[in-house]
Amino acid sequence: MSILKNPKTAKYSIVKILFVRLENYLKYLFYSFVVFLSFFTPISSKKKILNFGSFQDTRFINFLIFSLCSEFIFSVNLDIKIFSLIKKIGIVNFLKFFHINFKVRNKKKYLIVLNNKLENKKEKLVIPFDTNYFDFVINKKNHNSIIMPYYLYPRIYNKNYSILHELKNQEKSFKIVFSGSVHPDWYDKFNWNNIDGSKMLTRNEILHFVIREFNSEIFYLRNYKDLNNAKISKKKIIFSLNENLSTKSKSKLSNIEHLKFISKSNFFLTAPGTGMPLCHHLIEAIKFTTIPITSYGHLLFPSLNEQNSISFGNFNSLYKAIEKAILMKDQEILEKRKNLENFYNNSLSPSSFRKKFIEASTDKIIVCCNDHESVNQFLL
Repeated sequence: MSILKNPKTAKYSIVKILFVRLENYLKYLFYSFVVFLSFFTPISSKKKILNFGSFQDTRFINFLIFSLCSEFIFSVNLDIKIFSLIKKIGIVNFLKFFHINFKVRNKKKYLIVLNNKLENKKEKLVIPFDTNYFDFVINKKNHNSIIMPYYLYPRIYNKNYSILHELKNQEKSFKIVFSGSVHPDWYDKFNWNNIDGSKMLTRNEILHFVIREFNSEIFYLRNYKDLNNAKISKKKIIFSLNENLSTKSKSKLSNIEHLKFISKSNFFLTAPGTGMPLCHHLIEAIKFTTIPITSYGHLLFPSLNEQNSISFGNFNSLYKAIEKAILMKDQEILEKRKNLENFYNNSLSPSSFRKKFIEASTDKIIVCCNDHESVNQFLL
């Protein structure tokens, strides 16, 4: 997304835009030095090589690299797109796991190809990736494929994923929570239909309804230090709402505080993202065995079910879902949390994908969600 198209930066002055562009230029100058350093990193002789060719920016690459880096090394063409790769995965990960293609030109490589866009038709060692994720999941396509799980916020895989295991064991202090942005420029324009053809509720429609119907049960978090007051209030629902177009580093909760907050609750009220139903918050909740209250659990593969989540599709079922969560007994909560842990470990974790990828034959198609690109493929 360009500076001018991004709602967060659309009101930047000309001077600020120039400074942003200057900053990017200096970053790319530094990235050029990083590429130079990569010429001198050693190449493992024991690992197979996955070749990205001329890098195409994808939302799932952080998850893909984190999942497979213990078994594979990666290669990429030396062109201007390599700067986007370094920015995406971080300098350390680039130097640890990537090599320039001409440096490994005499080694056997498996070329990753997105959506059949193969320039050299004679290429034999090809691993096809298909980003038409929603067509596969909704229409239940049954071709020869492996489904890449939907993922956490991509940058968490660069260096902070190990922290999540520690957070999972935190005490569950709250009943239901939500944390996220609610700015109308991003979250009022969502348009998607449920399986029955009815319009899926937007994030703000969901939150406004809960606020109207359960307002006496809601505590509004001002910052992370306010968690103690939230506990004292004994309110059943805790909301951390970011009304401004803020970055993750400038919101009410930092990214790590946001994750800690989710991990402290028995339930998380999920809501659609900007242009598609799936949102990283859903995977965060599942990872922490914080039971999702969701309208789009069917868009994961495999789908969530009544043993590990609470579903809703309209305002009436949303009311019942919130009421059910508030009244649910501890034993049923524990059973759902255990089921959720098994679901993540077997279906959504990096290790589960790595196992399927390694065991698959090379003619398997990897179906993956590339966020808005996948939405556009499905809706067009």
